[in-house]
Amino acid sequence: MTLTFSYSENSDDRAKENTMKLLECSIRSLKAEMEKVKFASLETFKKRRFLTCLYAKDKLTLLTTFLVNSDRWGFTFVREAVVPRSWVGRHAWLRMFELIFCLKVSILLSQVKLVTYLFHLLELFG
Repeated sequence: MTLTFSYSENSDDRAKENTMKLLECSIRSLKAEMEKVKFASLETFKKRRFLTCLYAKDKLTLLTTFLVNSDRWGFTFVREAVVPRSWVGRHAWLRMFELIFCLKVSILLSQVKLVTYLFHLLELFG
């Protein structure tokens, strides 16, 4: 699981451009991983989720990229939170911590699935 960050303080057009760049980078990373692990099946890569974080203006957005089939990719919006910049907006930290917790749980669950899969392979072939 890899994280990619992008930052933009400018216009909405710039934020859209950065989002597209972020999605392109996540697809390239997944393709590179597919090239590196050639023995893995297409079904295995369909289960893979690549987390990306986009920081634009004062919002942090968590997205996932995944393989739909051999030539199509999917993107899912997971969570979004406003990063508070003043004392008045301090209550927004709750949503920010929720996003961070969601990210941590996603990473931990993927690790648990991987370890379970490896133990299953060990039982079959070991």
